[in-house]
Amino acid sequence: MRILITNDDGIDAPALPVLASRLAREGYDVQIAAPLEGHSGCGASIGKVTEGQIVSISQVSLAGAEGIPAFAVDGPPAFIVLAAVQGVFGERPDVVVTGPNSGLNLGPLTLHSGTLGAAVTAASYRLPGIALSTEKRARFGFATAAEFCARSGWKSTGIFELV
Repeated sequence: MRILITNDDGIDAPALPVLASRLAREGYDVQIAAPLEGHSGCGASIGKVTEGQIVSISQVSLAGAEGIPAFAVDGPPAFIVLAAVQGVFGERPDVVVTGPNSGLNLGPLTLHSGTLGAAVTAASYRLPGIALSTEKRARFGFATAAEFCARSGWKSTGIFELV
């Protein structure tokens, strides 16, 4: 099973290698594609689109996720999911996991979350989209979110908040 991991915190977010390495140990075919810079609050926006526009995509190596393909994309997370389902990063993913975000994604600002926007975009293509987030300075943090994700099923779209 091919899993695309993205986020709205950017390619340098510390949660990405934690989640990617945990899912890879489970035997999944994992790939990371995350924004070059943070895109918190962008919702399901795909960014500015103009005719002939070229979006910068560069392959990177993430410490802690060696051997896992990773791409820095100059665009928001929903755009990354859209590109992935069209084969820009290779084979289309079977599941999209976004996050884990540092900070909860439930409440009045849910519609503006880039983490959730990526999961909603995946669901619009009939792919399971899992959005993970943790409370800022959560007691068990990203490792717990990664473990939870590795043990969950991929049958539906979901939003998981770990406090």
